[in-house]
Amino acid sequence: MAITSSTFTLRLTALLFACFVSSNVSGGEVKLNRKVITHELPKIEGQVTVDAVIDEPFWDQALKLELNYETDPGENTPPPVKTEVLLFENGETLYVAFRAFDDKPSEIRDFLTDRDKIWETDFVGIKFDTFGESRKAFQFFVNAVGVQADAIQEDFRGDDTSWDPLWDSAAKITDTGYLVEMSIPFKSLRFPQSQSEQEWRFEALRY
Repeated sequence: MAITSSTFTLRLTALLFACFVSSNVSGGEVKLNRKVITHELPKIEGQVTVDAVIDEPFWDQALKLELNYETDPGENTPPPVKTEVLLFENGETLYVAFRAFDDKPSEIRDFLTDRDKIWETDFVGIKFDTFGESRKAFQFFVNAVGVQADAIQEDFRGDDTSWDPLWDSAAKITDTGYLVEMSIPFKSLRFPQSQSEQEWRFEALRY
């Protein structure tokens, strides 16, 4: 039986980066900035309506981070646009939101495509290494019009895109960029069966 986060404290060790590539991008193929910081994930009672509005008061209490490094074409340089990521959990579900600012929203690559085929569009995403072993990561991506992509990234094996967990998301383009909300049930993830504090590694990114 899988446990939910209501039985433990969850800490997140973050790698945060942005990747701006004109073409031929695919999940996981980026250079990483290796500066890491550990945060305690807020537990907030409540449920978000996943509509890409990001207006519930829960988000004001969420962990708020910024993607401060561009890794392609720059290499750990300041990114040309601002990207914020917000996270919290309510005991059953992990909520993630992105504010992807863009000075030229009309140039956002926002076309519809099949699930797991978003790599030629603008998208944001998050990866969780729930066992902290740097061998497997659960990946969740959403493009600027809400198309999902997900995969299990395994060391030496690449990405398994046949993995299709149940999760919810929404996105919309605004006059300042685009917004994304994600709702990821803990039961859709695998992690150590323990009631003690857990520490997951994660990467937040923007292409």
